[in-house]
Amino acid sequence: MDQRRNQLRQAKQRQRERDREAGLVLYQTKLPLHLARRLKAGLNNPGFRVLFNEFLEAELIALADFPQLQQLCWNLKVEFLTRADAHAIYERNWRLIDQANLAPTELNLIQ
Repeated sequence: MDQRRNQLRQAKQRQRERDREAGLVLYQTKLPLHLARRLKAGLNNPGFRVLFNEFLEAELIALADFPQLQQLCWNLKVEFLTRADAHAIYERNWRLIDQANLAPTELNLIQ
């Protein structure tokens, strides 16, 4: 019995190591059942994974990529913002933006 338990523990450790090496992490979240079922079904389809990644890339802004937005968000403990949230923050704090030193990518985001 102890030998079997030890084998299972070692197998789980090896699996976690393979996942780490592949850049995979476990992320647990609560979703309504109907959404969880759809997401589970979709994630089994490589085409869905591509579309899902494209959606996340399009809709979530990495603060690190936009210096002035990052300064405006100094008090937020987030790595990403939705486009709508970023737009609202720029609008609310436009008086604090150094327009002369806006990077082209940040100007493009604002427009």
